[in-house]
Amino acid sequence: MGILSAPRHRARSGEGQHVELALVDSRVAWWSNAGMNGLISGRMPPRCGNAHPNIAPARSMRSRMAM
Repeated sequence: MGILSAPRHRARSGEGQHVELALVDSRVAWWSNAGMNGLISGRMPPRCGNAHPNIAPARSMRSRMAM
């Protein structure tokens, strides 16, 4: 929320913001529902690379650059 609200605050007030974020905290929050899926199902969540089991679309996709 801080990352999203800082530019909005700057646009309204002209004043910048300092946003602190711990990388491990953001990863834990991002994957917390995947961990809960594992706790509820009793199965170890599979490795899924850049995909996310509950958020769509959240994976790498091939693209072609038009020239």
